[in-house]
Amino acid sequence: MFQYFSLVIFLFVVEFLFATLAFVFRENLGGTLKEELTEGIKVHYNATGSNSLENIWNHIHKEVLLESLICVTMLHGKAKSVPLQA
Repeated sequence: MFQYFSLVIFLFVVEFLFATLAFVFRENLGGTLKEELTEGIKVHYNATGSNSLENIWNHIHKEVLLESLICVTMLHGKAKSVPLQA
């Protein structure tokens, strides 16, 4: 029983210390987080290779469009291939 309460008190003290440090260094911490997030967006989401977010997104939408066109043609009784326009 004593171990449980000492653990709870210890965690409270650690959480309080981290909150105090975050409050003291909030301006520096906020600026650093903003810079890191901006840099991450520029590096990872602005890629121009085959694995770029834009190419992956376009590929997924082309597949969804093709599947939906196939389903529509099957529902109308016209089971034929539908050309995909980019």
